[in-house]
Amino acid sequence: TEAASQKRWSLAECIDYAKTNNVEIIKQQLENQIYSEDLRISKGQLLPNLNFSGAQSFSLGSSFNVSTGVGQLESSFNSFNLSSSVNLYNGLRINNNIKKNRLVVDRGLAENRIIEMDLSLKIASKYLQVLFGKEIVAVAKEQEDISSNEVEKLRKLYLANLKSSNEVLEMESTLALDYKEKIIALNTLKKSYVELQEILGLNFDATFEIETMDEVMGDLTEFSNAQDIFNKAKETNPRIQAIGINVKIAQKDVQIFNSLLLPKVDLFYSYSTSYYHILGRDDVVFNQETQLVENNGFFKQINNNKTHFVGISATIPIFNRFSNVSDIKKGKYQVKIEQSELVEQEKVLKNLIEVTYNDFITAKEVFRSSQIAEKYQSEAFRIMQNKYNQRLSNVYEFLESKSKYIYTKSELIKSKYDYLFKHKMLE
Repeated sequence: TEAASQKRWSLAECIDYAKTNNVEIIKQQLENQIYSEDLRISKGQLLPNLNFSGAQSFSLGSSFNVSTGVGQLESSFNSFNLSSSVNLYNGLRINNNIKKNRLVVDRGLAENRIIEMDLSLKIASKYLQVLFGKEIVAVAKEQEDISSNEVEKLRKLYLANLKSSNEVLEMESTLALDYKEKIIALNTLKKSYVELQEILGLNFDATFEIETMDEVMGDLTEFSNAQDIFNKAKETNPRIQAIGINVKIAQKDVQIFNSLLLPKVDLFYSYSTSYYHILGRDDVVFNQETQLVENNGFFKQINNNKTHFVGISATIPIFNRFSNVSDIKKGKYQVKIEQSELVEQEKVLKNLIEVTYNDFITAKEVFRSSQIAEKYQSEAFRIMQNKYNQRLSNVYEFLESKSKYIYTKSELIKSKYDYLFKHKMLE
């Protein structure tokens, strides 16, 4: 907030700041991180897995095996296993799943841009409301100043018996009404400042300031026609992009469902070994060939007991209670639904652009005509002021001219605000 009080914020700066600090955008960015991790997981399915397992067991308490006639002593047994498997073929299911998750990531980015676009429009509206409010306050102050000056003049003329008390009272009443309008305008402006800072995520700061209307007006782009705007929007509008991606995701789902009808082939390998030890005794073994007792420790047993196992497994789907076939049909229906939604949203966008463009052209012409009207009415009021000061017109004629002058200035501000807002909508 301290930084906000040291500069005048442009509309672009307000939007950029909000994009960085808006909670909804931050949440969507976190969702996008989840989508990226899902993509990483799906890519990992192309790689072989690797698992290790180990176990240790104890046989406690001496016993006698009557079937072998051999006494069984307390012992421990260790076993170890290392296994790996890799998919050789599954109907391109993994590849299609990777492509689908890439599309999901792209859709997440498009959804992020949707939030940014909606937020930008809200900020533009609040920003322009502040500009509108500032100009309305300026008009209200000018209106009050005119009335205040005339009250002072009339009081002097009344004391000199050159004006009636009725004229003074009329002007005093007008001054009070003008003061009321100024207070209302100031309060409305303050509310607009609060709302703008709120949507930016800033604490209210009375010194927060934005650019002037002239600075904003000097940075407007030109639009050719509604069709050109639509052609560009169809390629860049994030809502259309998101729906287009949904079509592709649905198509990938169909390909994934189709792959479930195809065989799955996996290559697997395992390595296992073990170690046996009689508790309280050395690890030795009697060699029948050499008639010698030899060391049979941990590492020797691990080496002697190792086993390698390599194999290929194939799973061929034959019948799964119509599940896969139904999934394929449902997936194709979903493709048609998404395609219909894309066509519908393109129509909605085109109609919105047509209406907004026509409103923009109308607002532009209204703004121009309001500029002309304000120019002539300002001159007419200046002439009336001179006539009134020379006592060639009465207070009622003066107030009527003043009312028209203030009205045309207010209408100019409204038309300027409407023109700017329609322009920002098209942007």
